[in-house]
Amino acid sequence: MTTPQNEPSLAELLAEVRTATSEAVTEMAGIQAEFAAVAAEQRAEREAAEHERAEKARSGELGAEQRRLQERIDLGQTDWGAVVSGIDDSPEAAELRGQLDRNAQAFAQAVDEHLEGEQLAGRPDPRAELFDVVGELRATLAELAAQASEERRGQ
Repeated sequence: MTTPQNEPSLAELLAEVRTATSEAVTEMAGIQAEFAAVAAEQRAEREAAEHERAEKARSGELGAEQRRLQERIDLGQTDWGAVVSGIDDSPEAAELRGQLDRNAQAFAQAVDEHLEGEQLAGRPDPRAELFDVVGELRATLAELAAQASEERRGQ
């Protein structure tokens, strides 16, 4: 039974709440710092991979179309958003989009072959999500390309 003598005071309860809040804030700050560190690491990895890909393209290792496309990117005549979204209608951009489409189709076929004969057992078809993500990515790239194009015109 709780009696007035053994009930915590309002001040004690408030102190407990403040301590718990402070601990939660500290924990959240740590989690945010971890997320920021992971994001920075992933960004650095993507930038390094893009730099390596760009160097291969410049050297011609990825083909003549990729070399020409990289030259145009380096000159500021286009960017990846414009290339992937279709805003850049140059032959080399069209060829790259064709390659991307062929790679996506080959991947979908590989998934089909892997899933052939397997039951999804009520699970969603993983291809549907993949194609949704690809569609969203293309739409986002088109928006970014349009924004970049507007910014270039405004300069």
